[in-house]
Amino acid sequence: MDVIFFKSFLPEIFLSISILLQLIFNVRFINNLKFNFPIIDKEAFSQTIFILLCLFVLFLKLKILGYSNNCVFINDENVRCLKIILSLVCIFSIMILIQIFSSEYLNFSEFFSLFLLALLSTYLILSSNDFIPFYLLIEMQSLCFYILTVFKRYSIVSAEAGVRYFVLGSFMSGILLFGILFIYAFFGSSNFSVIKIVSVLTSNLLTHCYVEQYNIIVNLGFFLITIFLLFKSGCIPFHIWIINTYDGAPTTSTVIFTLLPKLAIFCFLIRWVSSLGDFSINITEILFFLGIFTTLVGTFFTLFQKRFKIFLIYSSISQIGFLFVSLGINSVESVINCYFF
Repeated sequence: MDVIFFKSFLPEIFLSISILLQLIFNVRFINNLKFNFPIIDKEAFSQTIFILLCLFVLFLKLKILGYSNNCVFINDENVRCLKIILSLVCIFSIMILIQIFSSEYLNFSEFFSLFLLALLSTYLILSSNDFIPFYLLIEMQSLCFYILTVFKRYSIVSAEAGVRYFVLGSFMSGILLFGILFIYAFFGSSNFSVIKIVSVLTSNLLTHCYVEQYNIIVNLGFFLITIFLLFKSGCIPFHIWIINTYDGAPTTSTVIFTLLPKLAIFCFLIRWVSSLGDFSINITEILFFLGIFTTLVGTFFTLFQKRFKIFLIYSSISQIGFLFVSLGINSVESVINCYFF
């Protein structure tokens, strides 16, 4: 079973080794006196394109599906299709990024390695079926994003955006851990498969004298975890940090921020809501009304923007509202529409 599980994650293993080799090669090449300290952004771009193409082919050819012990990681057909789409989107996005990268005069090859590290964490988040690996992987992704935010190192605006992103991200990570604590206290596990089974049993077996006490614990955990997911996705009223961070970060980093975390967060949110059973009613109602409010507010503020970058940021916020409205309906058709959108 372990051999099958590792074979199902061959693309991720290939990506990890490729990032390590890329970092070693580029650092040794930059520090080589023979070449007079060359700037190798085009070389790093070619390496990244080659790695992404290999990943796309590996995911297409991957026919082995695996599950880890206790279903901490799941690599099924749905996850494989999402990884194929994400790889294809990253290939086209990186071709656009190299033009913006040159126009902003960044000229640092580490940018592409950080992009691949964030992509690796996104792949693993798509496969995670437990809160513990999700927390570790979302922190790994956030660390890459903190550095990408301050990549324009001589810009005060970029440094301010990076510090704000770091402080708020650290605070929200603590809120996520508190939510996981309450969920573990009630369900006895942080695994979605166990939570799904326990949620079905407890909804039928709980007596009326304990329902109110258990509902306080469960709803508090749901509330804290939902706040974290709303913060990461940029939903109203947690959209202010997105405007400041995305505007202050380099344009190349902004493109990555709008691309990688959204897919992982929404796929994780769908898996989380579907594992709750009857307990998901409170969450879906909140998501539905927040989605409507996010769409209205994002569209309204978009009309009054004079800077094109802020205009696009508010427009992306309004688009997130449609996804939350779709998830708030909580049906098979709504999930399909969410993936399609």
